[in-house]
Amino acid sequence: MTTELLRVFVPGTPRPKGSMRHVGKGRMVEALAGSGDWRAAVAHTAYEARTRMHDAENCVCPYLDAVQVDIVLYFAAPKKRTSEFPHTRTTGDIDKHARNILDALQDAAVVKDDAQVTFLAVRKRYANATPGASITVRTVAA
Repeated sequence: MTTELLRVFVPGTPRPKGSMRHVGKGRMVEALAGSGDWRAAVAHTAYEARTRMHDAENCVCPYLDAVQVDIVLYFAAPKKRTSEFPHTRTTGDIDKHARNILDALQDAAVVKDDAQVTFLAVRKRYANATPGASITVRTVAA
């Protein structure tokens, strides 16, 4: 049996995690514009939701055992669609989207380390309404 630790929708345009770029004097910055802002938005929303969901239950946060994470990325549909799924370069690589969101879950103290994720499902869809990301974190059944 699994227990839901977090369920949240983060509105906005999903951004993949870019590579870090050295800008001098030991400073590193994200190479992709908006990547850090998206990560911060996911972390803030996840932290707020985690706090609301678990205040009454006195949970131990961050969760320390294995978890499974389901992510659905919703993108604004282009004026002329050639497919039902966003698969162009403009939406980014799905694995880099997952990296950014998993890092944000760690920032939000949902999990101690994103290495705890033992099952990951990530999907891209066109949004019928608001673009963003739907994120669910569950414990792993024994």
